[in-house]
Amino acid sequence: MNTTNSAESKRYLNNRGGARLGAGRKRNLLAVQARYGQDGKPLPLDILMQTMNERWEAAQAASDPEQRAKYQDEACAVAEKIAPYMHPRLAATTLKGDDQNPLNLDLGLLTADALKALVRGTQT
Repeated sequence: MNTTNSAESKRYLNNRGGARLGAGRKRNLLAVQARYGQDGKPLPLDILMQTMNERWEAAQAASDPEQRAKYQDEACAVAEKIAPYMHPRLAATTLKGDDQNPLNLDLGLLTADALKALVRGTQT
């Protein structure tokens, strides 16, 4: 960026909102992403899935309990990294009825222990 007193340079130096140099989506990013897997090379997510599956299969085949636990831990560590891309987060929901469709709860289906836990606010 040129540091002269031009109006454009002042616009970028002003820290009160507006355009920023280098901000926003990079040009051609979507085109690059679309071409990424077309050249026959695996995508990063594919590599992680394959690694997770290989570690899990190795854990199932291992006869030594320590080795099995090691492979399972490795598979779980990879699974944690994959999960946000494979399973969207569930949004919190509130159960409530309306005038046409009221919410009916039949507490008669609960056991005595479940009712006590409900009153205490804990799960059984």
